[in-house]
Order: sequence, then structure tokens, then C-alpha cells
Amino acid sequence: MLNDEGVAMSNFLKLKTLEFMGEHGDDPQEFLDETEKMVLPLQCSDARVIELLGIKLKKNAWDWFQRNIAEQLYGENPHTWEAFK
Repeated sequence: MLNDEGVAMSNFLKLKTLEFMGEHGDDPQEFLDETEKMVLPLQCSDARVIELLGIKLKKNAWDWFQRNIAEQLYGENPHTWEAFK
């Protein structure tokens, strides 16, 4: 079983992952690729990785996250990292 509490937000922020705004011209694939390198080694569930990643989303990307992802994270069918990408 994965220990989600073992990955504190403060530790995640130390990774210095990119921020993503979701504005015209922003490259979501670059954001995902660069972030994936840092977060996949974390020993936690996909839902926790996605939850932590949400704090790096700004403006349009944050709005999208709130509408499409946030409520489902710890529900019956949470997104996997692959589905999130």
C-alpha cells in the first residue's frame, strides 16, 4: 500500500516543478513530461500526485482542474496518472 501522507506538500514544492497556466501557446506536453520526471519516483498514489500537481496549475489550467479533476480524486474512480495526462 502506498503512503500518501509521506509526500508532504512542502516536500513536493522543493522539487521546483514547472507551473502551467493553460494559456494560448503554452505546451501542456512539455509541462507533463518535465513534471513526470520529478513526480513519478514519489511513493504515493496517482491521486496524491495529481492532487499535488494541482497546486502548480494557474489561471486557465487551474479552472480546468477544478471543473474536471478535483472532485474525482478520492472518489470511487479516481484518475490514474495516465488518464490525467
